[in-house]
Amino acid sequence: MIDLRIYRAAFLPALLAVIVLLFSVQARPRPLEESPTPSTFETRATADTTRAIVEAAPDRTPGGPGDEAIAAFVEERFRGLRSGNVSEQRFTADIDGEERELRNVILTLLGESERALLIIAHRDAVNEPAAASSAASTAILLELAERLGGARHIQTLVLVSTDGGTAGGVGVRELIRALPGLDAIDAALVISQPGVRKERPPFIIGSADDARSTSSQLLETTSAIFAKQAGRDPGLPGPLGDLARLALPSGLGEQAVLIELGVPAVGISSAGEAPLTAGQDQLTDLSSASLARVGRTALSTALALDLADEPLDAGPGAYLRFGENLIPGWAIAALALTLLLPALLGAAEALVRSARGAQRIGTAAGWVLVRTLPFLLPLFLVYGLGALGLIPDPRFPFDPRAFSLDLSEALGLAGIFLVFALVALAVRPLRAPSRPEPPVLAAAAGLLAGLAVLGVWFQNPYLGLLLVPTAHVWLIGARRLGPLPTVSTLPVIAVALVPFILAAVYVAGQTAVGVIAPWRILLLIVDGQIPFGITTLLCLLAGALVASIAIARSRPRDEPAFDPPGLRRA
Repeated sequence: MIDLRIYRAAFLPALLAVIVLLFSVQARPRPLEESPTPSTFETRATADTTRAIVEAAPDRTPGGPGDEAIAAFVEERFRGLRSGNVSEQRFTADIDGEERELRNVILTLLGESERALLIIAHRDAVNEPAAASSAASTAILLELAERLGGARHIQTLVLVSTDGGTAGGVGVRELIRALPGLDAIDAALVISQPGVRKERPPFIIGSADDARSTSSQLLETTSAIFAKQAGRDPGLPGPLGDLARLALPSGLGEQAVLIELGVPAVGISSAGEAPLTAGQDQLTDLSSASLARVGRTALSTALALDLADEPLDAGPGAYLRFGENLIPGWAIAALALTLLLPALLGAAEALVRSARGAQRIGTAAGWVLVRTLPFLLPLFLVYGLGALGLIPDPRFPFDPRAFSLDLSEALGLAGIFLVFALVALAVRPLRAPSRPEPPVLAAAAGLLAGLAVLGVWFQNPYLGLLLVPTAHVWLIGARRLGPLPTVSTLPVIAVALVPFILAAVYVAGQTAVGVIAPWRILLLIVDGQIPFGITTLLCLLAGALVASIAIARSRPRDEPAFDPPGLRRA
């Protein structure tokens, strides 16, 4: 049984962590001022260019003839400017199992300082004709080149038409790899699906592919300028949304790749983060009003960044936006660890004290570990199928809707679930043993759950925070009066999983995971976007929770769940 004095005392560091968190809060940086004489953005010319791109090459598969034709079109427009150096960057990439040659087209407008600002738009597309997305993005990039070219600049402006944006952002990865120094890049603006008729937030996107945040001042500046230019809220997530994106990093778009590579970046969109479907990306869906809002925001932001006297205030490496303040990520991580500490210490103390011998500890630990097999074995099968090429291995970020579930893949997914079911049925008869007692088994399950969450915390402390409640579930099986019945245990476990489930639902909604979420999660596992260490630890945690249910099922039916008040047991 648990010693509640030790358990309660272990919460004292959490109180200290809360106090430290309160004192660590810092004010959000002020957005940069807009240029007093902003250039005008020609919306009609941008719309005409978008139509010209679609008519010339409706199919712009990365590395295909249409993609190459628009690359030549962009290069010709860049070379027609009064100033600027035009260059290209050629590289190869695997596109649908075929090695293809891709190229970035680069316009460099030299400035007076060594600092640089990147403006990026990818021109390739998965769906035809991608009018409101990549065609409109390329058109805005060309219009920005017209507006910014020939003027005097403090920073060096680098405008890039990237290739492979729909293939894991391979073009922007190659671009950053070839640039001489990341420290000189103040910021990057990514134009993303800017021309849709049916707009949806967020319009300013700062999500990444790992547990970090973009430059806070860049996000504040772009958001403030968008609010002024568009007359609407930029749709940034609140603190809980920020926490969900840090805990489950899965940003879509080239800004996610740039942030992961250490470049402060934001995406400017008219349709949020999830890629448009083919039915939403036709010429009939093109909106001049959306083009104007995104184009003016990009132009005004570029001019404001160009005139900045000092580099942007990046703020903490990870943070939550809370009102007018920022909560740094390290304070969140410290709080998560201190909230986990009581569960770990309590389980370890209860196991050692109650088991009364190494043999019982070994028996309890072995019984709990068996409960992890229904989760671990299917996971290893997934990695095996991925290694054999039977599960696709697209490079993230990819369009989740580009990988539908066909018959063979559905059969493979069904096979994985069948393995899970068979192993679960094989393990199910192994009921909780009478020796050691349920409190010892519960402590063993709690120790495994706590160690699993601790392992997750080391890799992603924000995901660890969401999982902390699950590390305390074992307490319901270590009561003096015996474990709670199953009917009470299941709701407790469900409540403990609520933070994780809510975060997963939020991220799924932002990234259009859709109804075949299990298949797309498998793609993320095989790709490594969900790391092997985290998937393995989550399987151990799931097994520990299942063990808590098995302990509840072992409780004698005639044993009362609690002592009636005023009565003593004989």
